[in-house]
Amino acid sequence: MKRMLLVLSCALLLGGCAGVRVKQDYDTSVDFDKLKTYDWIHHETNNASVDNSLINERVKKAVDTTLAVIGYNKKTSGNVDFLVDYDYNITRESESGTTTSTSVSMGLGGGGFGFGGVGLGVGRERHEEIEMLGIAVIDPVTNKLMWRGFTQQEYMRHTDPNRSANDIKKTIEEILTKFPPVKKSK
Repeated sequence: MKRMLLVLSCALLLGGCAGVRVKQDYDTSVDFDKLKTYDWIHHETNNASVDNSLINERVKKAVDTTLAVIGYNKKTSGNVDFLVDYDYNITRESESGTTTSTSVSMGLGGGGFGFGGVGLGVGRERHEEIEMLGIAVIDPVTNKLMWRGFTQQEYMRHTDPNRSANDIKKTIEEILTKFPPVKKSK
């Protein structure tokens, strides 16, 4: 009961972080109430744009802080109830409805007037970068996924490390408002 009140308090507190839409999926057979301790899985993708030690530290710090607030304990040795991992990707997508096009048009004046015109138009396809951040909760015995929460949003490049860390923190807090999942009554 105490943990549920803490989770609800965090959810209300974090409700002010607008603009991040979180999706989740989870194994309905897992009893999430039994989970108390966790540790991290080693994370490496061999992708230079994603394997960023600064992002890694910011994500882990935000997850550790948020999980501690909602009542979980991090252990670095011995058995744990679950493992945590994260996915972070930046993809470049074409904006829908835009294409590359070129057009040329010509016109001549009529009625003996010496008018004429030539027009040239060039359009270009627009791209946007999409940032995906996901948190995974994994069974340490079977290595099966128990819960996953993630969000996708337009990637914002920051030159200020504090702003980047703050954005990651807010995104992680939003994702973890869904963990543990609330049991739906039948």
